[in-house]
Amino acid sequence: MVDFEPLKNGLRKFGLTHVLFRGIEFILLQTAPTARFYWWLAPKYYYSKRGRKLEKYGINQPFELTYVSPNQINKFSDRGDISDGVLNDIGTVQDGDWDVRDREPDDLGQYAPTVEETPLYQSLEAHFIDGVVWEDTELYDRVFNAVVNEGRRYHGCETPADVRQHFRDIDELYDSIQENGYLTQKELRTGKPSLNEPFGYINEKVMEVSVDIGRDGQLLLVDGRHRLSIAKIQELDEIPVMVIVRHKKWVDSKK
Repeated sequence: MVDFEPLKNGLRKFGLTHVLFRGIEFILLQTAPTARFYWWLAPKYYYSKRGRKLEKYGINQPFELTYVSPNQINKFSDRGDISDGVLNDIGTVQDGDWDVRDREPDDLGQYAPTVEETPLYQSLEAHFIDGVVWEDTELYDRVFNAVVNEGRRYHGCETPADVRQHFRDIDELYDSIQENGYLTQKELRTGKPSLNEPFGYINEKVMEVSVDIGRDGQLLLVDGRHRLSIAKIQELDEIPVMVIVRHKKWVDSKK
């Protein structure tokens, strides 16, 4: 059965025009010929809508992936939460002090002043390096308590079974990266999408490890904590990242 809730949520949040456009994208991705046309057209369309504004800063390929060492990304951007729509700012330049503030720790263990200080990173390290079972990690305790005891939703988890599956998914991601190498979202793309999962050009970009660039050029993590943590633990030389927002002071310094 098709779940129309994502479209309803989009309608409430972004309006009718956005939902109609996303509907067209979805339809084009349902057959091989129209999908080929879509993947040819979408980069040109989104560049004209968003990327062209960056030309005055000398940024001509704002949606191209950048390959960096995982060790270059240690701190978080403090522009807001994923639920606030911060990934939708892809291809923009912003001023402000979001790049110089330390990210405050949260009760789910996702944030801290540095990536390595988060319970998420420390729990993944304990599990994959020291062999600690998930149930004995701080991250598992926090997620289980939030979902089961507080009735909160976490990465789609709503039940104890969902929580256990979430941590099995992390195991599968770790094994896949170790066995097959770190693949981009484009390389992982399969068949026609469903309405129950992110789809399309922009989603494929922001589902990479996403970063903001601060005023001094520092890469600040926006999303992709699990993949970045695994890349650090496996000591990978480089991974692809997608830049979401560039600080105005940084782009001005490049003129």
